Amino acid sequence: MSHRNCWAGTALFAILLAGAGHSASAQSAADAKVDLQSACAQNAQSAACVSALLERIQQLEQRLHDVENKQAAAPVAAGAAAPTAVASEPAMADAMPGMGESLGIPKMEIRGFGHVNFSTIDHQSSVIGTSSPNLATSTFTLGNLDLFITSKLSDKFTFLSEVNFESGLNNTIGVDLERLMVTYDHSDAFKLSIGRFHSGIGYYNTAFHHSAWLQTTLGRPRLFEFEDSGGILPVHNVGLSATGLLPSGKWGLHYIAEFGNGQTSHNTIDQTVQNVIDENNGKSTNLAFYLKPQFLSGFQTGFSWYHDQLTPTGLDKLKEDIFAVHAVYVTTNFEFLNEGILLQRHDEVTGTDYHTPAFYTQISRQWGKYRPYFRYQYINAPNHEPVIGDVKLYAGPSAGLRWDASTFLAFKMQYDRISRRAQPATNGLGLQVSFTF
Repeated sequence: MSHRNCWAGTALFAILLAGAGHSASAQSAADAKVDLQSACAQNAQSAACVSALLERIQQLEQRLHDVENKQAAAPVAAGAAAPTAVASEPAMADAMPGMGESLGIPKMEIRGFGHVNFSTIDHQSSVIGTSSPNLATSTFTLGNLDLFITSKLSDKFTFLSEVNFESGLNNTIGVDLERLMVTYDHSDAFKLSIGRFHSGIGYYNTAFHHSAWLQTTLGRPRLFEFEDSGGILPVHNVGLSATGLLPSGKWGLHYIAEFGNGQTSHNTIDQTVQNVIDENNGKSTNLAFYLKPQFLSGFQTGFSWYHDQLTPTGLDKLKEDIFAVHAVYVTTNFEFLNEGILLQRHDEVTGTDYHTPAFYTQISRQWGKYRPYFRYQYINAPNHEPVIGDVKLYAGPSAGLRWDASTFLAFKMQYDRISRRAQPATNGLGLQVSFTF
């Protein structure tokens, strides 16, 4: 092809692209196509150029035609201002999808979750359930706005983060980076993540994260409450987490191995999760195994062992071990969750042992859009437990109803009755609207 004809084809092609946003673009494209075909046809070697450029022009014409049809179908309010040049950018994006990928930018996906509560209790006590503040008043409570962000960085690496906007008892709104992980996916047998993650202790902590909409009940069991809400377990960790499937045939034996900073010892610092500085040189470890047999879909059972060293301010060093077991059966319409733990701390100076047993059981059944549920939970911490002695006894039932008003919106109502050591039992009623988008 001659240089003159190549430049002519390129110029006409550029003119066609520049005129794509005008109403007369379709006619200009047709004229440009004829001129381009005539110019290139003068050289016998231009067949490939003509074919490629005409094919591209036809694609752009079709996309322009589709965009103009969408704009013509959109209702325009009376007296509305004329669209500006900026308003045409979405249409241009529709006409050129995948531009980010073509520039080498990974695609980012965002899911959002949120909820709002109303709660009331009969008298002041410690925190009731997981949805009512520590007040003897009726109150609306602004829940969390949770943004779940993922991206595929390559064939083997992925990114995940969970950013949570949450309200506190001081009526302020704070932002927490709940999870931030980069994962290397070698195979089903080995996946390695680094960052901040939910510890693989038991079942609930990794099955349900920070979204109230994903959970049947108003909130998490007290046993798996988050650290900044008075939780007793290190449900977050910063470090390394390896997971995978072991050779086990139809039994589906999985493992979890974690190594990280662990949880603070309730020292005089603001953050209970050690995001930046570990308070000692020791690192926490967690090892878990669970079965998900193929011949019993929905069933899972397993155990975990978490170990760490704690150095509470002004107290002796403590050796911490958390043993957890679970057995759950979850299908589309039925849910039966059972978990128990033994939280054991050993004073390395005096030799004193502190044992805190805890468990919960939860059952629910879906009928159409309605799912009634029941939960019983129990925590019994020694009065003089050096880290969570303020928890003491916490036990009682919860009963409620979830109504899925739509695919993305749910209403819940829940009654709690909680017994505490040396305190009268407390009755609470909570309402919630939760959603995803």
